[in-house]
Amino acid sequence: MPFGDFSGSAFCGNAAAAGQLRRLIAAGGMNRAVLLAGPRGVGKTTLAVLAGLALNCQEPPAPGEFCGRCGSCAQLDPAWRDLPSMIAAALAFREQQAKTRAKDAAPLLLAVHPRITIYPPDGDFLTLPQARLLSERLQGKTAAGEFTTVILPDFDQARWMVQNALLKTLEEPPPRTCLLPLARNPMELLPTVRSRALQISLGPVPEAELVAWLERQAMEPPAGGWQVIARLAQGSPGLAVAQDWAAYRELREQALALVAAGLNPGDPRSLFELTARLFPPGRAGKEKLESLIEILYSLLQDILYVTVGRVAAIRNWDCRTELAALASRLSLRHLSRAIQEADQMAAAAQRNAQRGLALEAWALRLSRASSAAWA
Repeated sequence: MPFGDFSGSAFCGNAAAAGQLRRLIAAGGMNRAVLLAGPRGVGKTTLAVLAGLALNCQEPPAPGEFCGRCGSCAQLDPAWRDLPSMIAAALAFREQQAKTRAKDAAPLLLAVHPRITIYPPDGDFLTLPQARLLSERLQGKTAAGEFTTVILPDFDQARWMVQNALLKTLEEPPPRTCLLPLARNPMELLPTVRSRALQISLGPVPEAELVAWLERQAMEPPAGGWQVIARLAQGSPGLAVAQDWAAYRELREQALALVAAGLNPGDPRSLFELTARLFPPGRAGKEKLESLIEILYSLLQDILYVTVGRVAAIRNWDCRTELAALASRLSLRHLSRAIQEADQMAAAAQRNAQRGLALEAWALRLSRASSAAWA
């Protein structure tokens, strides 16, 4: 069946990319490395899994497609649709089995099908033990009529020594083996990696197409309806269905309050109270700070759109009244400097800076936008 018609699939749009993969499969051109590149949540992992199904389908309805019913297709683990839960379960199992040096003793992998294996980042990135295990497992012979598919999510985040360790495998995969590295930003990969892979690019799904797809899913529409969610998801089907939008809105309210507090330099108490609520002393909050910064970027971009008269481009459409009020108080110069300061805050977050203090510093700098500190 066409990839986009797969029941329960999180794949939506990007018909050109799916078509290119189908033609490669039909022509027998998948014994190689194929780099799937595109933003978060546009369906790279899903497309890679479906390609693995098509490579092993016993009764393909058309060249390069899969039936979804044959003995091979039926072996796909239904849990693959919730990879975060699969990863959490695998890590919990490993914790029970390997008490010391877990990443070396039991590198993380997910077998979603007898011939389809995913090597997700083991922590922040793919590890060297995972790369070694991958190479070792590919030394075994593939049974006649079967095709091995290896998927490497977030390969652009892997350290260069890990990418180098897989260069030979990427250049000359074993017979009847396809390697599918996935990347948000392929330019973060080593040039030697890019040169060894055929790149297929996926882009954001057009809003109307994403809304139509969301309406076909067996899910209750969230507050605001699918139109608002499609706009917030920015063309990402995976984000549209996986994001906790109630939590997103709550964090966005706090980001709006942070900007508003920064524009009221006369009374910083509201700012300090806000940061204390966001990041109570003694509690970890790196992921929360990263999410808050990401939302802050989207709000600053929307304020810029309001300022220059591109209201139709606003992402946070359901709070455009608040955005317009903030835009009336922020000049283009303010916004430019605020974005630069947000860049510095994002860098500090990666270094485990004190989170509340980083937010307070950003907001206080915003409040001094007309002084020499912003010059």
